[in-house]
Amino acid sequence: MVFAVRTRIIRPPQSLSAIKTSQVTLECGVERDASVTITWHWYFGSSEISDSRMSVSSTDGSLTIKSVRSTDVGRYTCRVVSITGNDSAAADIKVIGMNVLSLF
Repeated sequence: MVFAVRTRIIRPPQSLSAIKTSQVTLECGVERDASVTITWHWYFGSSEISDSRMSVSSTDGSLTIKSVRSTDVGRYTCRVVSITGNDSAAADIKVIGMNVLSLF
C-alpha cells in the first residue's frame, strides 16, 4: 500500500501561562493520510500523562487540563505515532496564582 502523506504535526502546542484552577488546552494537530490510524501520546517531563484531570482528544489529539495546579508547571510533549511516520512537539506551561484582593 502506498501512502501519499507522511504523518506530521502541523499545529504544535504553544507555550502559555495559565491561571491557577483554570482549564487549558494544548493543540497537537496533524497532517496525515486519511486511511492511516494514528495515536497521540502526551508526556509531562519524561513521563506519559495519566492524571485524571488531563484528557487527550481521540479526534484531534489536543490535551485538556482541568483545574490547573502549581504542580502542572513544566514541559508538555505531544508525540504522534503512525505507520507513515512519527513526530513530536513540545510546549511549556507556567501557572499564575490568583490573588484575592480584600476591599475595606
